[in-house]
Amino acid sequence: MNASSTIMLCCAVLAGVVTASSQETLSRGGPSYASPVVLSESVNSSADEYGPAVDRTTNRLLFTSERTGTAQQWWTTWSGTTAERCAGTFNEDGSHRAYVTVSDGGEAVGVAFVPGERQWVPTLVSVQVEGTLLHMGRPLAAVQTADLDVFTSQPTLSPDGRRMVFVSDRPGGVGGLDLWMCDRVSPTEWSAPFHLPGTINAAGDEVSPRFVSADSLVYASNSYGGKGGFDVFVAVLRNEAWQEPQPLDVLNTEFNDTDAVQLPDGSWIVASDRPGGAGGYDLWLIRRQP
Repeated sequence: MNASSTIMLCCAVLAGVVTASSQETLSRGGPSYASPVVLSESVNSSADEYGPAVDRTTNRLLFTSERTGTAQQWWTTWSGTTAERCAGTFNEDGSHRAYVTVSDGGEAVGVAFVPGERQWVPTLVSVQVEGTLLHMGRPLAAVQTADLDVFTSQPTLSPDGRRMVFVSDRPGGVGGLDLWMCDRVSPTEWSAPFHLPGTINAAGDEVSPRFVSADSLVYASNSYGGKGGFDVFVAVLRNEAWQEPQPLDVLNTEFNDTDAVQLPDGSWIVASDRPGGAGGYDLWLIRRQP
């Protein structure tokens, strides 16, 4: 994955959502899933597509595409049959805009590139959701650092808006890219970021986190072995402690599998460079069987 793309169970599934009482069956047993299907050519292109996110406020799937030469925010239906570039001021021609995440209450955070000391770097910005429009907000003060060249990207908001996890190479980590979290301290403020523990972060890279419930986090890692490249894992927060992550083998291949998100019906979308796609990273659907 190139730099702009990087901006890029005991587990029963209850009502199609991974929960703290359900952390195992996606890796062994549990719900059955159809074979992965690459989404349509309207969604995928010869460039990279990644960063899918469920927007329940508009009942659509947001994702990032680089088909125009820069990362831009697009949207599609749950079935992934058509796609359109998101309207509003968030997308800007010639500028990278990516990884918008929306809480169930309609709060949104995304990624924009800003000038650092030596290069342009991604950082987190607020996004105003106005119907189907996405508008550019302000950089999030809580995640800014004195080192202007720190990588800060790939945010996810918990459905209830109380937690935010993101990816960064800031000091205090244990590998290249690690997962960091902020807690909500007021309607307009986040706590200072804190590094997620060694049960989550390891010596390699941890990327593309997505909350699938208030206490369950899906992300990709190349730190734990697995089938090959990046694999997708799920970890559950129980009694304020993160449990050991488990691989979601129904999503994983010997290629790079990242950016997993669960749809309202329990199906999954994952970004992967596995063969059979349109090129680069593509979005694949793993549909849950009735």
